Amino acid sequence: MPICKLCEREKKLINAHIIPKQLYKPIGEASGGESPWVYGVGTDKKSQQSQSGIYDPDILCRECDGDLIGPWDNYGQILLRSSPSPENYIVDDAGKPAGYKIDTFDYHQLKLFFMSILWRAAITSDSFFARVQLGYWEDKLKKMILAQDPGSENDFSVVLFKYEGDCSEIMLSPTKQKQDGVNYYRFRFPKYGFLIKVDQRNFPPNFAPFILSPNQPLLIPVREYMDSKESEGIWASRDKISD
Repeated sequence: MPICKLCEREKKLINAHIIPKQLYKPIGEASGGESPWVYGVGTDKKSQQSQSGIYDPDILCRECDGDLIGPWDNYGQILLRSSPSPENYIVDDAGKPAGYKIDTFDYHQLKLFFMSILWRAAITSDSFFARVQLGYWEDKLKKMILAQDPGSENDFSVVLFKYEGDCSEIMLSPTKQKQDGVNYYRFRFPKYGFLIKVDQRNFPPNFAPFILSPNQPLLIPVREYMDSKESEGIWASRDKISD
């Protein structure tokens, strides 16, 4: 009998998604139901994916996936699949949307949603997530997930951002990056992306207004995908993974 990597018990394992499947819907909508726009950065191996996303049959039991992590996934999917109200948009000097604000949200559920994605990406053997290597932080993250503890805003700090415009539905494999000596991972899924810190040091001060925090509104910067560095890199590499 296989062993669940979260509860560490002998259990029947399921096809557990690394990133919740509802977040893949914009891909199917943009591609007309054909091959998903999923790109692996620096990988040459095909991921175990379908139109409903990338999954791993060897990591989680039904109870850990559905009962523990499931409510966080549901909360995150609903929040990210909801259209922002026009009054919540923040505009720049030219009158263009520069971001939007969510005044009320569940910090506990949303933070654990992002933390659980990072942990699942670290433990899966799927090549799409091969660059997520947490070392010491993997066990710390697992303990916080089991304790349902999102920590403070400085524990695995999260910054969420939104893409709009052409090709904003593209999904890229996560990469490790560094800003002012602080290590973090950059995740990208259709229409949204997030940064999650894996470091004892705090994010630089310019990140502070956007860090997911309890008892504060959530500020989400908005940018045009075709103007981003990610866009430049994807068209240069053309490392596309299809069904």
